[in-house]
Amino acid sequence: SRNKKHTMGRRITILLHLFLSLLIFHLAPAIASEASCIKKSSAVSSLQHQRFRINGRRRRRQRTPCKTTLQWSPNGPPSQSVIDKLFNSRAEAVFNHDFVGITNPFLHATPTSSSSPFPPYGLSSSPHRILRYTRKIGKGQKCYENARDAALSWDLHRNSTWAGVRTASAPRGSPFGSLSNDSRVLEIGNPFKRLVTLSRIGKSPLWIMNPCRVVYDLVDVRGRGSTYTSTAYSTLHGHLLAGEERVTVVIEDERASGVINFAGVEKNTGVSEGGNRDVYIEILSCSRPTPSLLGRMVFPFVKNWQERFFMEEMDTLERIGKGF
Repeated sequence: SRNKKHTMGRRITILLHLFLSLLIFHLAPAIASEASCIKKSSAVSSLQHQRFRINGRRRRRQRTPCKTTLQWSPNGPPSQSVIDKLFNSRAEAVFNHDFVGITNPFLHATPTSSSSPFPPYGLSSSPHRILRYTRKIGKGQKCYENARDAALSWDLHRNSTWAGVRTASAPRGSPFGSLSNDSRVLEIGNPFKRLVTLSRIGKSPLWIMNPCRVVYDLVDVRGRGSTYTSTAYSTLHGHLLAGEERVTVVIEDERASGVINFAGVEKNTGVSEGGNRDVYIEILSCSRPTPSLLGRMVFPFVKNWQERFFMEEMDTLERIGKGF
């Protein structure tokens, strides 16, 4: 019994040391960034009335937005202005991996299974971590439309106290530009849309903010015995992980026959009335560590956080689909 307690104590100590090391490793550049912001802000403030000439024209000094992925926010999730500062329209954000579009069903002709209503994807287990969740959330066109609209707006963590997905606003007069000419990025629906995923570190007032980019919106697409809407984001440089998340909402056809496997459950189907068509959701995640030291250190420990993050999205979509 004494040896077990000693072993448990050592494990707890190692985990605490690891957590503190990660926190310090990540906090140091964030503090430096904030200090740089404060320094620049004070310099701009003292020179706000000072003007200088360039090519005979009078111009004001401009402040360069600072980026950080760690935010002190004791009163809840970071504000919209903080979210917007992650993106500088003058500095092109780029993806932090080379498998953009790996969840895009238009690029993969093989379905998830011969009878699945969900769109296909092109994932393999190595070297990626594949997480996939499906659930039946209700019936009828209204349920489908409610969940579809929530997915397209990424309103998936409503009233959450520890996580979220927020849309970044482009600076006035400086709309976000294209990140890629790659055909894997479908700039339709919400072109150039930037997202920020949020997660709170335990119960502390520290929030991690990770930049992402919507890579496609596929709305009301005809599938195998169903109609589906899929949207996905891919991670950008500055994100702790590298990968994509896809959210899909599916409504079965009014008329179907035979045995169809929806969400992994076999059932006999006949003629369905419009209001009784089953609605399903799917969340598909493909991720791997970034090449950075922090990314490689964090990746083995974030699976439980990812599962909690995606389960909250499933619960939110189900509530919204049912009109709650």
